[in-house]
Amino acid sequence: MKLFACPICKNPLLRFDGSLKCRGNHSYDIAREGYVNLLPAQYRRSRRPGDNADMVATRTQFLNKGHYLPLVKSLHKIIIETRLGAPLVDLGCGDGYFTSALAEHIPDVYGVDVSKPAIKAACKREKSINWAVGTVSRLPFIDGAFGTATTLMAPMSQDVSRVLLPTGKLCRVTPATNHLSELKQTMYREVQEHRRANTSLAHFVLIRSTRVTFGKELSIEDQKDLVGMTPMRYRISKSHAKDACATKMTHVTFDFWIDVFEKHD
Repeated sequence: MKLFACPICKNPLLRFDGSLKCRGNHSYDIAREGYVNLLPAQYRRSRRPGDNADMVATRTQFLNKGHYLPLVKSLHKIIIETRLGAPLVDLGCGDGYFTSALAEHIPDVYGVDVSKPAIKAACKREKSINWAVGTVSRLPFIDGAFGTATTLMAPMSQDVSRVLLPTGKLCRVTPATNHLSELKQTMYREVQEHRRANTSLAHFVLIRSTRVTFGKELSIEDQKDLVGMTPMRYRISKSHAKDACATKMTHVTFDFWIDVFEKHD
């Protein structure tokens, strides 16, 4: 936990028994599960920010079935070929499924998410990773701490540049054009394709783009979980989602861009 910084005064946090403390006399207890909460009340946009326990359980249930393994394998290949280095921080890590997969190839890994239920689930998944509740807009890490930052279908802010080494890299996964196209056709009258995420980022230069596309046959239970773990759950009513998932589809397309950027100030 040596790379954490106080979210209030930005000073490094040092461990004293069961707490992390800074020289500004701010203290943060390490929960019995092993994570630390570095999201002060003044930085929360709601009383319980991020995914709730039910949403986290739905995502965990879906991911644990291995539906995203082709994406994981592609990430492993890119880690090796682009020499993504340690330490690594996974921004918006959720329940830690992808974070744990990244840790198979990179030592000294951190995961941060605004959702406390998600971080609690992540602690159950992998004890060796440094987990924290925190916001990506004010990352609770010291300057120049990481060789790699990842953001996998999660929000990102310009603060990521601050926490990377001068030679650091950013690996970003975003939806490509056909992602979940068959599922969306059952849910919307007018289906809009995903737009390509911006590849011109301040302080970064794009060094590699890889498109990963694969299909899956899902059960009705899987379809319900998939809707529950994506932004679609916010855009339609519960009754509409139930109706849309009542008929089993023969094929669902998963379509992603994996972009790797190098820091360039």
